[in-house]
Amino acid sequence: MAQINFDNWYLDTERGLLFNATLQSKVKLPRKTLLVLIYLIDNTGKTVSKRELIENVWKGNDYVGDQGVSNALWRIRKALGEDSTSPRYLETIPKVGYKWKIFAQYTSTEPSPLKADETAASLTDQVADKTQQFQQYNKNSFKRHFNRTTIAIISLLMFLIIGTTISIYRKDISKLTGSAHLIHSASSNYGVERYPAISPDGSKMLFSWRRGARKSSIYIKELGNIKAPVQITDDSHDDFKPVWSPDGKYFAFIRQDKVDVSCSLMVHDLATSEEYKLTSCMLIADIASLSWSPDGKYLAYNSINLKSDSKTKKEVTVSSISIISLDTRETQVVVENPGDVMDLYPGWSPDSKKLYFVRQNAQVSQGIYAVAITNKKLKPVMQKTDKFKRIFGMSISPDEVIYFTAAEESPTNAKLFKLLPGESTPVKLEASNQHVIDPALDARNNRLYFVKRVEESHLGYIDLNTSVPATKVLPLVQTFNSDLQPTYCEKTDSIVFTSNSSGSTNLWMMSGENNSLTQLTHYGENSAIFWPNCSANGRYIAFTGAIPQVEKIMDLKLYVYDQELNTTFALANNKGIYAPSWNFNNSAILSVDHGPVPHLWLNEFKAQGHYKNLELAFIYTRAEPTGQWLYGFNDKGEIWQISANDYQQRKIIEAELNIMDWGNWVIDENTLFFLKRALDHDEIYSLDITTNERKLIAKLPYQTVHNQANLAYNSKENQLVLGYYLKHISSIQYIELN
Repeated sequence: MAQINFDNWYLDTERGLLFNATLQSKVKLPRKTLLVLIYLIDNTGKTVSKRELIENVWKGNDYVGDQGVSNALWRIRKALGEDSTSPRYLETIPKVGYKWKIFAQYTSTEPSPLKADETAASLTDQVADKTQQFQQYNKNSFKRHFNRTTIAIISLLMFLIIGTTISIYRKDISKLTGSAHLIHSASSNYGVERYPAISPDGSKMLFSWRRGARKSSIYIKELGNIKAPVQITDDSHDDFKPVWSPDGKYFAFIRQDKVDVSCSLMVHDLATSEEYKLTSCMLIADIASLSWSPDGKYLAYNSINLKSDSKTKKEVTVSSISIISLDTRETQVVVENPGDVMDLYPGWSPDSKKLYFVRQNAQVSQGIYAVAITNKKLKPVMQKTDKFKRIFGMSISPDEVIYFTAAEESPTNAKLFKLLPGESTPVKLEASNQHVIDPALDARNNRLYFVKRVEESHLGYIDLNTSVPATKVLPLVQTFNSDLQPTYCEKTDSIVFTSNSSGSTNLWMMSGENNSLTQLTHYGENSAIFWPNCSANGRYIAFTGAIPQVEKIMDLKLYVYDQELNTTFALANNKGIYAPSWNFNNSAILSVDHGPVPHLWLNEFKAQGHYKNLELAFIYTRAEPTGQWLYGFNDKGEIWQISANDYQQRKIIEAELNIMDWGNWVIDENTLFFLKRALDHDEIYSLDITTNERKLIAKLPYQTVHNQANLAYNSKENQLVLGYYLKHISSIQYIELN
């Protein structure tokens, strides 16, 4: 139990109880009140503004936080029996803020272990971002042709390559009960916490922390201490994936430019706070990995690069694992593979003579290998298997037990596993019913740390019939699984969306006054469908998918579901066609190809129809009802208005949007609705295209709305329908391995 002691009071920070030792009384504080009190005590002697409290306790939500601060201060003073006119503990500084006046002592004993469901319940009011399943891929260029669009499209396909981006399909696991390992909380700050790293002596933890849309920075926290973590790095780039040196005096980390996939391997001196760059690298943030050799001489890391194929003379993406000497800064490639094979998460053997790593390919088979540093000899440790959809990290113990997190059924339901030396079959560690990633071993205390992710995606709406900007999403009827990517069918007055309620991904429909639910398709368990789009007549639903029942080869293709005939058929022979949309009269489908430079393709919707490249560099399009204009989203985050009769006649109508929100906009006659990400909020605007009048219609907590294409307009009800996160939380936890 962690305590804060002052005067004759002590505060149980775990249970929110404030005890008076003299009166032998106690008061239960609401969670927000508790967090305000802890924050004030953490800043003893400093005047804390209301703005600062709202930012740190209410995550910048002024609508709730303004009154919340007043209520919390009133509750604190009431619990302490304090008069605000002559305060002993908490003083109000008029027009400035609030000051905690008296010194408090922090004490800590071993915290009472929380069960998984109790831990989750304590975090329900903490909303944090994600990506990430996925840290944002809105990058500028990856050498020559490998531009931001390629990164964005790769992010759409990662479920086939590394399973990262499709973070929406998770089977219902709420019925699981019991755990062999009790879960302890190590950190749960507002925002996204990732990549825990425990010091060699087991006393401190490094981790990366990002609030809202801000940069990710490295923090250090004393384990077993209630004090707030201390920020170590503060740069204009993203800093993440810290690893300790064996002597605990330094740590290395990855620094990535927010507008590029280029990165740097950095080393930080904890004694002097000096930093220096070891080498440059290129990678996608969510698959970054770094490991310091036990002998202290090398860092191992993974990277991606473009190389010229000796046969085709074309540039291909290459995945590699390299090591760099901290003395000479010489780099040595240990393993290297073409782009359809990814080598990730290198971890050293105790003698520093070999590296363990994860290998996964485009067929989503996963394997663990060991490679000798001297002769590059490769040895399988866990044979490649289709059992795991994806491995999310790996940590090696001093006795070479391999701990990793992996998803068996859904790419967003990863569990903890261990692989004993000499064994080829891993054992599951029953610990959490939630999605866990980023495992990190604390060898000194025999603990396994990890990051718990909770992402529950549903459909909701925003009522546009009010004059005040919305601050929350109102829920629609839910299937109680992941419901996303809505499209509005005006002729049938229905919402069609994707859901995994039946155990596999299918098309569902919500219709009628009571929003009754109907499952439209019944594809098998290996199906994957994305980005449905309803035709103007409401009969056809175009979507991107991989459906073995229709096409045996598991490639993403363009499909159409006919509601009238209840049948699905594939369009075009080409693979890698994404994000379909209809033209105004149902005569053709527009979609984007998966190439170094994106192009729109037109597929005539008729027998033997033409399939041609329009030579328009847009990722996604929508047609307005009259057929006069086409609207397109490009790889710069811009929305353009394009004449349907002359593609060269076009102009920008909105800019500076997040490229990962390529489909989070909709056009209705002369009004454009679009999503814009601010530092702490998701802001939805309407734009009158004729008058250029812009209006804020919703201000939601950051990353409430799912990225990609999760915005639809219900013209009958004048509502925006959203695919949104009901709960989006990231926190660091651990289990005792003994």
